[in-house]
Amino acid sequence: GSPDESSQKCGVNDGEDFGLDMEGELPHHHTSVALLMCEVIGGFLPTDLATPSSMGLKVRLGSRHCSQMATQAPVVDRGGISEKGVKAIGRLHGHGLDASAIAEALGEELQDVQRIIRRSAWNFEVVQRFPLLLSSSD
Repeated sequence: GSPDESSQKCGVNDGEDFGLDMEGELPHHHTSVALLMCEVIGGFLPTDLATPSSMGLKVRLGSRHCSQMATQAPVVDRGGISEKGVKAIGRLHGHGLDASAIAEALGEELQDVQRIIRRSAWNFEVVQRFPLLLSSSD
């Protein structure tokens, strides 16, 4: 399932883990603010450490932080590449060929081969961005 807003928690490091609500209200004495949007598209978590869907990620900058639960990565979007082509890309990459050599050998677009290589190794993704509302003291 897709994560809902309850899977995202943001706050200030003030002794309470998540002191701000989702709007990230700052105390009135701060005059300068910036909104930093962080994005974690996907990655790999060794399954002997934890299952990807049980993992939470936290982004921290200054006194601000935001955390979010990861989800299992979806099956790689092949685009215009056949399933046989995706398997060939994986085998060739496993033998040490880089993306440009594989793209040339198979007659595929370099961007497509790079995307297949990158996303084939992922087992988690983070759907929502991490909003960090920063003050001048951060």
